[in-house]
Amino acid sequence: MTTSKALKLLGTPGGIIADKDHPESFLVKGSALRYRVQVLHLDDGVSRLTCTCQHGQVYGASAHCYHVEAVQLHLNGAPLA
Repeated sequence: MTTSKALKLLGTPGGIIADKDHPESFLVKGSALRYRVQVLHLDDGVSRLTCTCQHGQVYGASAHCYHVEAVQLHLNGAPLA
């Protein structure tokens, strides 16, 4: 289920920015800060996303915050504003 916050991030100019210094990372705008969402490629061939937001810090690669959700939508083809 896609949250409205994730969709709003996709449509916000500068809401998601590819990190030029770290090609597997994105800088994502939060309420007050920018968070880093990173793509992790695990040994089992599955990719997981992590986020530096509070929710992501608690749940790690199993986090499902709207920052991760927005980046996942982008990686699946949704265009950025």
